[in-house]
Amino acid sequence: MTQFKIYVSPLGMTEPVKQGWSWPAFFFGFIWAMIKKMWLLGSLTMVGAVILYALLGSANQPFSLADLISLGVGVVFGLYGNSWREASLSARGFAHVGTVTAASSEGALALHVSKAGLTIHPSRPPGSS
Repeated sequence: MTQFKIYVSPLGMTEPVKQGWSWPAFFFGFIWAMIKKMWLLGSLTMVGAVILYALLGSANQPFSLADLISLGVGVVFGLYGNSWREASLSARGFAHVGTVTAASSEGALALHVSKAGLTIHPSRPPGSS
């Protein structure tokens, strides 16, 4: 079971944010940031990756310095991704309304709704992560 912080927008949309390590942020970096509407972070990371591989990438080596730096950036995204997401949601007007323990984000939303006696208005379609 994992802890999720629940954020609610003024329009009633709810977003669960898993606490701790973020595997999607680790593996997908700037793509993950763009999907989560963190446009500046995603754009800067994408531009940085292009510059990094243009300057340090090497086609004739199996593992370059650019790959090592990219792995380090992935670790930073994994460690801080969910915290950055919380800050992004807060900046977009979402309010932290509680923390629940559940097996999945859908379970966290369902648990929050049942505890609060609310109706749910997800900001993303059910089943997507």
